[in-house]
Amino acid sequence: MNNKKIVTLIATNLLLCSLTPIAVNAQTGEQTYQTQENNIIDANEILNRTGIDESIYTPSDQNSADKIEAQSMPTQEQHDVYTSARSVSNINQYIIGKNYGNPVIEQQIKNFTRFNYADGYGKPRGVVIHETANDNSTITGEINYMTQNWENAFVHTFIDRDRIIQIHPTENAVWGAGAKANPYFVQFELVREKTQENFYKSVNNDAYYAAYILKQYGITPVNAHNTGIGTVWSHDAVSRFLGGTTHTDPVGYFNKWGYNFNQFFELIQQKYNELTVPVYKVYYAKSTISLRSMPNWNSSIVTSIPEGASVSIDLNSKTSEQFYKVTYQGKTGWMKLDYFSSTSVLEDNYAKSTINLRKSATWDSEIAVAIPTGEKVSLNNTTLTNGFYKITFNNQIGWMKKEYFSSTPVLETYYAKDIVNLRKNAVWDSPISITIPAGERITLNNSTLTNGFYQITYNNTTGWMKKDYFADQPTIELLYAKNEIYTRESPSWDSPTSFSIPEGGQVSLNNTTPVNGFYKITYGNSTAWMKKDYFSNKAVLVDYTASSTVNLRKDASWDSTVVKIVPNNATVVVNITSASNDFYKINYDGQVGWMKLSYFQISK
Repeated sequence: MNNKKIVTLIATNLLLCSLTPIAVNAQTGEQTYQTQENNIIDANEILNRTGIDESIYTPSDQNSADKIEAQSMPTQEQHDVYTSARSVSNINQYIIGKNYGNPVIEQQIKNFTRFNYADGYGKPRGVVIHETANDNSTITGEINYMTQNWENAFVHTFIDRDRIIQIHPTENAVWGAGAKANPYFVQFELVREKTQENFYKSVNNDAYYAAYILKQYGITPVNAHNTGIGTVWSHDAVSRFLGGTTHTDPVGYFNKWGYNFNQFFELIQQKYNELTVPVYKVYYAKSTISLRSMPNWNSSIVTSIPEGASVSIDLNSKTSEQFYKVTYQGKTGWMKLDYFSSTSVLEDNYAKSTINLRKSATWDSEIAVAIPTGEKVSLNNTTLTNGFYKITFNNQIGWMKKEYFSSTPVLETYYAKDIVNLRKNAVWDSPISITIPAGERITLNNSTLTNGFYQITYNNTTGWMKKDYFADQPTIELLYAKNEIYTRESPSWDSPTSFSIPEGGQVSLNNTTPVNGFYKITYGNSTAWMKKDYFSNKAVLVDYTASSTVNLRKDASWDSTVVKIVPNNATVVVNITSASNDFYKINYDGQVGWMKLSYFQISK
């Protein structure tokens, strides 16, 4: 049996060993497995895929040795052929038993070039495991070196016994394992340790991070180290099955500590199965909050969250110190849950009357600021103290009881439906305060309802009146008579004529008065009734100038007799509402006739 067939058989066994049975036939014992076939990638797919611009995935700064290495071909050798793990290795049992815990993933994102994976932004197909191959380096030293030399190579993350530090977004690809692998994998470096205990701690963190990335992107863990088929690759497997690189890490480093990659994959599976799916919920900052980079008060500040701002909190991320992972405007950090509210914190309110905010939550406190009637404020619902709440108005903060405010706007604009006499008090027997003409705009205070009356302000004078005497839309509309109109004394055609309105005359129509299709019309100082469609909302009579000598016709037709000759450049008055057969009614020198508007131009 040749190497290719051996690899295929091993790959088949590995896929079955890596997946969880979701159903078992009670009679035959046959197991059904659920796979994420779109996530499991193999060397043949990568090597045979066309349309990939490998220059994108090749470092921009390569020396001659790098260029030679980039041309290396896959060998398809088999290392440490792995069948199925029947039990957890002694080293992994030790690591699991120590319960080291998982460090916070720190963010130190650098300004490296960004490019997408072959399948698109945020679509890796697996992970590649590296180690630094430097016995004397530290995690900060490695990051500093890569920051200075990133054009030669860079990875996503560095890991040691204590820390996991991400330096490049995992949504983008990196230059870490040759142009064949770079389009597909999240890649990270394990920093070498000097003691076995620290090695175990670092491997624990490395396995956790691999599992975290796989879980984050919904990728099933499948070991590719022995077959070139899977989602968890060593750099060594990339060299053997894909080429473009000759590195063999982390095999030699693992062997130094009596460990191997297949055991490491077991640990990844263990971590993967332990990881919970993040449960995100929206919360609101009770006050201004400084988000921390790690789950302790001594860590650096990531960003400041304004009072009332909404954040996303992973409820499955609680640490032993009661910190949670919090995301605000794309930045993630840590903070305790009791600094947030599960309901909206800031509420818009409106002053029912002039209110004096206090400097502290007591009536004896000094006045902080005065709020005029109807002004909008921001009230913090989480600050209840002695019945007072913290209020912000025009960037000034004070305290006041909630009942002095309304949750809806207090002052509203209304219009008098007719002539209205405001009263000095909220009763009909009260003296008249001021008379409001029909159609005039007033301000009504919705929080002042007393005996069915509301407090009304008109021209800086305040009085009381019932709301149904006003409309929430302008009541008076200026219109123009399309022709001479004879108004009626009452809203009926049978009613006697009241007065006439000349063609083009401007009137006031009260929109709150429809009766039988008629409206109350005021012309000059006279009021009567007429239907609205006899009027136009635009000026009816418009001055035009004859473009040449024009013959006005008796009727709206070319066959009609000429009634008046209009000289060139003479001014005429056109009724723009009178169109008939494309002719318009035109008045020149007291004579009315008809002609098309194209023979005239509007007067300047």
